[in-house]
Amino acid sequence: MSHILVVHPHESYARPVLQTLAALGYAAEHVPTGREAVEHVADDGVRGVFFAESLPDMDGTDCFLKLRRAQPGLRGVLMSADATVNTVFAAMWVGVSKVLREPVDPSDVLPALVSMTGGAAPRLKTA
Repeated sequence: MSHILVVHPHESYARPVLQTLAALGYAAEHVPTGREAVEHVADDGVRGVFFAESLPDMDGTDCFLKLRRAQPGLRGVLMSADATVNTVFAAMWVGVSKVLREPVDPSDVLPALVSMTGGAAPRLKTA
């Protein structure tokens, strides 16, 4: 099943992203390390990834590059507590669609998702 992967060492930072994605009708899963993310992408259909800049086992950008090697064309959104100009340019250089400042405001998830999907409007969940 195609879903969004949220890679962050702290579940409390991943939770608002996961909850917003679920409210928008997306299946989403949290993993805390880059290694688990790479294993997950190799085993499963991942549509996109929200990932932290710093992970316990590797740099977030290195993780994203490994994910793209496993699944070419994968789109991603970087979540950074220190979203400096250098961070943003480095992330865009490796193909990241958008950079969000942490803690992520749930209202920023939809625009990031639209950017990640190449401008396709996501379907909202209906009751």
